[in-house]
Amino acid sequence: MCYALPDSGHHPRLTVVGVGNPYRGDDAAGLLVVRELAAAGRCPLGTEIVEYPGEPTGLLSVWADAGAAWLVDAAIFDAPPGTVHRAVITEDTREDLDKLLPPGLRASSTHALGVADALRLASTLSQLPPRLVIYAIRAADLTTGAAISPPVAAAVREVVPLIESELREHARPNSPRA
Repeated sequence: MCYALPDSGHHPRLTVVGVGNPYRGDDAAGLLVVRELAAAGRCPLGTEIVEYPGEPTGLLSVWADAGAAWLVDAAIFDAPPGTVHRAVITEDTREDLDKLLPPGLRASSTHALGVADALRLASTLSQLPPRLVIYAIRAADLTTGAAISPPVAAAVREVVPLIESELREHARPNSPRA
């Protein structure tokens, strides 16, 4: 599902992608973040909000032509459940992609290939957006039919205002990008 807010035509396209499966417990975290962003209606005009439950290699077409993209996904990595890992990938940091991803990130996820695999592929093919901000939320339970766990629900509530703030900052002309 995609929610496109009206475009003001004054900035590069901003895309926020929530990756996940709504039926596998904490794997829904990315979807919940983008649903909350869309419901809040506080994103800059022209922001594209995408729920992406598909194969991670398809992300390359989702963020094609984006001036900047934010990606949110539940992941398994070396940290307690609910931990949020933020990474910023730009032209200058692409060579260090593996160093930017969460420590111990598993190569694959509940998808056939993992998001980390798709990021590596996109980097190799020079198909990453000029700026990509990744929010990986450490999952606790990816069981089919499980509810989202309390630590991951708290992380979703933490990430939504962070992305809202970054979108507003990025949409401002001549703003520094952190």
